Amino acid sequence: MSTTTPKLQPIVNEFSDCERSDIARLLIHANDLYQMYNSTETAAEDKQTSLDKAFKLIGEVMNFDPNNAPAMNLLGRIELDRGNTSAAQALFEKCLEHSPENTQYLTNKGYLHIIADEPDLAIDYFQKALAVDTSSKSAFLGMARAHHALGNYDIAYLHYRSLINHGFDEPTILHGMLNCCPHIKVDQYNEQLEADLFLLLSHP
Repeated sequence: MSTTTPKLQPIVNEFSDCERSDIARLLIHANDLYQMYNSTETAAEDKQTSLDKAFKLIGEVMNFDPNNAPAMNLLGRIELDRGNTSAAQALFEKCLEHSPENTQYLTNKGYLHIIADEPDLAIDYFQKALAVDTSSKSAFLGMARAHHALGNYDIAYLHYRSLINHGFDEPTILHGMLNCCPHIKVDQYNEQLEADLFLLLSHP
């Protein structure tokens, strides 16, 4: 992947077609690097390098187009991963000012509140995201994690199970479901729970 940075000239009011194309390429490249950082296939020693490069590139985009909402959103996610919660919150809020019903922006704000140990607020944002897009896997998983954080293990478990029933059986979902098990009281035999346990035990 080329790391060549297009040469941009900042313009106060608008960008030429060429400059818009350059900004789009930078944003795509930054997104690719961020996906590499999040990928389980990326070696541990390469993850930080990918995150740092994504941060640098998205910073360049923001220097030339500070009101670019997708760039602000990506920078917010990167800042969150870098531990800069306040910076991430300010960026997500600006994104929502720009597009208040954007599912991704609402979901990211929800995850920020989970990290900030505010799961009640997180649920509010995930519910708003699901009101816009009922099929949003990220928002539904966020609901599971928020209820998990609140100690609502039965509700969290059912959210995890629903995701698995829809074909999403990534390790993070299975682990979340498994972690709920010790906290769920079962008074009688339940065939579905037995099937769940076989599923969980079949995964490493």
